[in-house]
Amino acid sequence: MLHPPELEHLHRPDPDAKPVVELRNVSAGYSGAPVLNGVDLKIMPGDFVGLLGPSGSGKTTLLRTILGAVPVQDGELKVHNTPLRARRASAGYVPQLETIDWNFPVTVEEVVMMGRTMSNAWFPWFRKQERELAHDMMERLGIGNLGKRHIRQLSGGQQQRVFLARALVSSPELLLLDEPTAGVDVKTRDDVMHLLHDLNHAGVTIIMSTHEINTVAVHLPRIVCLNGSIVADGPPNRVISPHILWEVYGAEMPVIQYHGMPMVAESAHFWIDRNGGEPLATVPDDSHREPILSHTHPTGDNVPAHHHHQDASD
Repeated sequence: MLHPPELEHLHRPDPDAKPVVELRNVSAGYSGAPVLNGVDLKIMPGDFVGLLGPSGSGKTTLLRTILGAVPVQDGELKVHNTPLRARRASAGYVPQLETIDWNFPVTVEEVVMMGRTMSNAWFPWFRKQERELAHDMMERLGIGNLGKRHIRQLSGGQQQRVFLARALVSSPELLLLDEPTAGVDVKTRDDVMHLLHDLNHAGVTIIMSTHEINTVAVHLPRIVCLNGSIVADGPPNRVISPHILWEVYGAEMPVIQYHGMPMVAESAHFWIDRNGGEPLATVPDDSHREPILSHTHPTGDNVPAHHHHQDASD
């Protein structure tokens, strides 16, 4: 874990500090019905928060609302104790890689320098100190030798580092990341998470969305579960539970403890052979088999019956 339970007291935010981000009964969306409804949330200085929830639950919308890119339809939003209305927040932002136009004719260095445009009244001309800062950040992220290459020529991990560098070159106190570990290999994911850990301990407040429960979320000090509104908010040991995950995902998700961490275990689906054979875990041809009958979940809902094993899985 990035912040094990026994060390939580070493990373507890100052209770007298003002929130970096505060949402009071906020509803927000793009048009028509809001995506987020009645959200109350405080992000304190030094927080490292993971937004967890299914697709369409409002994770990206919440990040973009904090950034000022999605309008607040109701309620109040403050960033750095200032009401956020028609302007963008002072924050670094890393979008999902799949939203980037990789054919746009731009080099790695040019992408990174975009992070200085908001604070540079002389754009597109940059000072020597700004270029040196960008190069230092690229070196730190292991892409210092890629400055003149086109972004489409990079691997997924390298592309992710480029947009991290773009966000960080503005020296933000608040960093927003949308699925920063999606689509990258295990080594890159580990590197990204440890870089974020170091930035957080250097004073950067971080909010990141993720759909990876076991490989990302359970390692964070605080998780906010979303499904249109906030379902749960707290450390993994309190939030990652079958009851809460049922509310968030609408699916039965068994949870085990693995080296002090809550982990979601895989549930094997078994099928009955109509010809009287043994139940099968996989079904190459389902034309002559039928699923085991449903059983009733403790909430009273019917869900498919599972045979649970105790292996933790990513």
